[in-house]
Amino acid sequence: MQAMEQGTVRVLIAAGDALVREGLAAIFGAAAGVEVVGKEADASGAAERIHAAGPHVVVVALGGTRDERVRATALLAGVAPAARVVALIAAGEDAAPYLAAGAAGVIDRAASSAAIAAMARGAAEGLPTGAPAERPGDPDGLSIRESEVARLIARGYGNKDIAAQLRLSVKTVETYKARLMQKLGVATRAALVDRALQRGWLQAL
Repeated sequence: MQAMEQGTVRVLIAAGDALVREGLAAIFGAAAGVEVVGKEADASGAAERIHAAGPHVVVVALGGTRDERVRATALLAGVAPAARVVALIAAGEDAAPYLAAGAAGVIDRAASSAAIAAMARGAAEGLPTGAPAERPGDPDGLSIRESEVARLIARGYGNKDIAAQLRLSVKTVETYKARLMQKLGVATRAALVDRALQRGWLQAL
């Protein structure tokens, strides 16, 4: 994924309904510091577009059943693990399946234009986007960001590489690293890799 240039957040939209797709594009296009780098009608098209477009945030607003929308979220989260996938969901809809599928957050489809535009920047900066801070069912209680750092550490990335991928400072990565290792009860990278293998984290990346 490409780094943000001068604070610009690159957004890729996946929405089956043309009206929704163009509406979101208009919202993001009018927002300061946000650039729309792709508009796709389905998850497969968005998945193909991700590598060329290098989005920071992928907004998923697809139709179909909930299971189909969750599978689309999982697909896009898997294709670009360093991008932040945000799902637009119906009012009152359970966010947990989307978060479990890899979404960084969710936002109500009825949210205001300002809230939707703010969501893009918040997601790119790793801020909450309407979702709980902790992953549902995570037995170690890691936050979304801590889980991302843990997985990258387990894959052999150093602090500088992780900082570049997640658009964080090295100091912030070190803070997440210390916190997550304390939560996991491990003191070495080798022990973290063992935990990652036990949890299936490496296969999930």
